[in-house]
Amino acid sequence: MFGQAREKIKKQLNGSTKAHLVRRALMLLLLIAVCVIPVALAQRNLGKRAVRGRLPSRNVVHSALLPYDGLRAPTVQSLTPLHPRGDSAITYPLATTGPTCTPSVVQGSITSSDPTQNDLLFRSGVPQTCPPSTSCRIFGDGVRHHYDAYTFANTSGTTLCATIDNNTPCAGNNYIFTAAYLDFFDPENICTSWIGDSGGSPSPERAFQVQVPAGRIVVIVVSEVTPNAGCSSYTVTVSGGLCPFVGPTPTPATPTPTPTPSPSCGLDWHEVASPGVGRLYGIAAVSPNDIWAVGYHFGPASNGLHWDGTQWNSVPELTMPYTSLRAAVAISANDIWIVGEQGSDSRTAQTFTAHWDGSTWTHIASPSVAGTRNALHGVSAVASNDVWAVGYYWGVGDNNATLAMHWDGTQWTIVNTPNTDIHRALGRHAMEPGLWPKHRHS
Repeated sequence: MFGQAREKIKKQLNGSTKAHLVRRALMLLLLIAVCVIPVALAQRNLGKRAVRGRLPSRNVVHSALLPYDGLRAPTVQSLTPLHPRGDSAITYPLATTGPTCTPSVVQGSITSSDPTQNDLLFRSGVPQTCPPSTSCRIFGDGVRHHYDAYTFANTSGTTLCATIDNNTPCAGNNYIFTAAYLDFFDPENICTSWIGDSGGSPSPERAFQVQVPAGRIVVIVVSEVTPNAGCSSYTVTVSGGLCPFVGPTPTPATPTPTPTPSPSCGLDWHEVASPGVGRLYGIAAVSPNDIWAVGYHFGPASNGLHWDGTQWNSVPELTMPYTSLRAAVAISANDIWIVGEQGSDSRTAQTFTAHWDGSTWTHIASPSVAGTRNALHGVSAVASNDVWAVGYYWGVGDNNATLAMHWDGTQWTIVNTPNTDIHRALGRHAMEPGLWPKHRHS
C-alpha cells in the first residue's frame, strides 16, 4: 500500500518539475531577447548614421567608386585635348588639385646649339597685361632665330595672372625677347597659341603678364633678336602661382607648313612713342635693333633719333642749331650718312653732311653753290666710296635748280646735272648699272 503511494507521488513530482523547468527556460529566453534586441537596433541605427553623415577623421583611400561626399575622389576636369595639334602625351586641362607655387627663377643663355624659330615677333613697346591688351604681330625678317623654351603649369583650379620678368646684361646686338604660349609652342608659326609678350627687350629688366586658365600649360620662349648673335646669360622669374611643369615637352604633333613671307600680309602700322622732334624726314635701318631717324627740331634739341630695339632715344650729337636733316642711308652699322642743310638764314643755307663710324657722328664738309641757298634732300650709297646726294639750289631769279654731289671715299664733289626745266631733286636710288634720280616740279 505504501509502495503504491510512493510511485503515485513520484509521477506527480516528475510532471511538476518538467513544467517548472520549461517555464524557467521560456522566461530566460524572453529576458535575453529583451536585453539583446535594443542593442542590435542601436548598432543598426549607428551604422545608418555613419553612412548618411561624414565618417570620423582617419586615413582613408579616396575612391571615385564611393558615392559619398566624404570619400569623393579629387576633382579632375575633362581631359579632352585643347588643340587637335597638341602633344598626344599631354591632356588638357590638367588635374587642378595642386597648390599654387612660389616664384621660380630660371637661368639660361642662348647659343648656336639652341633650336631655331622662324622669324621674330614684332616688339610693339607695350608689354602684355591681365586682362590681355595686345595682339601678336610678326616682325617679318623671314630668317631663323635661336630660342630657349621653359614650361609651367597652372594646377590651382582657377585662372591665374602670371608675371614673367626678364633680366639680362645682353644689349645692343645681343638683345633678347620673351613671349608666352598656351599649351604648346610651334617654332614655325610663332603667333600660333601666343598669349602675350614683353613688348620689348629687357635693358636690363622687363616684365609682362599673361592669364593662364586652370589646368593649362604655358610655354615661355626666350629668343635672340639678331640672328646668330645669342645672349651670354639671362634670368626669367615666373610668379603668380604657376608651377614648373614635369612631363613631356608640349610641342605640336605635326609641323604646320610655313607660308612664304609677304610684306603686305598680316602686317600693319602702329604708333610707337618717341622723344620730341618737330619733323622727321629720313630713316635708315641697319637691323631690327639699329635704326636711325633724322629731321628738324624747332628749338635747341636733337635732330636725330636712334631705335635700339626697345625704344627711340634722342641723339645728343645731332643737336645742331639751324640745321635740317633731310635723309639718311646705312651702308653698315659703322658706315652711315645723313644729309640736309644748315644756316641761320634760309636764303643762304648751305649743304650739310655727317658720317657715323660706329661710335661718333662727324660733320663732313660738302660743297655748295656760292651766294645762294643750297639743300640736300636725298642720299643713297652703292659702296663706302660711292655715295650720292641730291637736292637743289636757288638759281637765277630764285628759281630752284638741281644739285647733285658724289662721295669718292675722300671728299664730296658737285656733279653737273641737266636742268631743262625748273626742278628740285628730292631723292634718288642707286640702281645697277646706272643712277636714276627722282625729280619733282617746284
